[in-house]
Amino acid sequence: MNNNDKKKNFYLITAFVILASLFLFIFFNGATKEKDENQEKLPFFLWEPEKVNPENLLTSYFGNKTDFFSEKKISDLDNDGKEEIIVLASEKEGEVINSFIFVIGPDEAGNPEVRSYLNIGKSVEDKGFILGLISNPHFISLEDLNGDRKQELILYTGEAGAYISGIGVFIYNNNKLDWAMLEDYKNMVVPAIFQEGASVRHSLSFKTMTEEKSLAQISGESDAEENWQWVCQAYQWNGEYFKYSKEVSDICYETITK
Repeated sequence: MNNNDKKKNFYLITAFVILASLFLFIFFNGATKEKDENQEKLPFFLWEPEKVNPENLLTSYFGNKTDFFSEKKISDLDNDGKEEIIVLASEKEGEVINSFIFVIGPDEAGNPEVRSYLNIGKSVEDKGFILGLISNPHFISLEDLNGDRKQELILYTGEAGAYISGIGVFIYNNNKLDWAMLEDYKNMVVPAIFQEGASVRHSLSFKTMTEEKSLAQISGESDAEENWQWVCQAYQWNGEYFKYSKEVSDICYETITK
């Protein structure tokens, strides 16, 4: 082997060593970076909402109370990949029921924290309305009502009178819980409060219309011959709140009379 061949081999071996070293550097650096990213996400993987006792957390807000916690559900309300705990709670003051909704999620370390809470009755009063509650709230459903891939809360808010139950619709957005709002046919913007119940000649029911992104209040009245007259008022999502829509109201009417 002459000197030129030796030099070529030397250069080839040197280039191979350099390339191999560069490859190993990139590989292990990438693996380390991926490991660091996984470590940053680790607290959320440790979030196990089914193991959280919300009573222990909420006593810091209200102290130890009997008959305070009524129901809870676990669901990913805001579609961020992490489930929240939704708790309904009530306390009685005389004849009045103070009812609350709590949303609990993980903090940066994966520990439970109250993200938002709402006093159902007081929050309505703050908006200029009165909602007389004489019984505890209950879940009806958690579902996407306005097409934003996030879940709204539909609750029985309590008895609203003889044979009548109140229904409330609530929105959880940007870690804040509040009433959904609707604009009625008189152009008044009010909390999304509906009624459901029936007597011999009267009927009230609440309906969700997913395809139309709408909520509807259906009312019926019967005469002595049991001939029923129906009215449907539907409210369609406009990007900010639910607004009365005659078109969707007519669709609703057709579904209950055909």
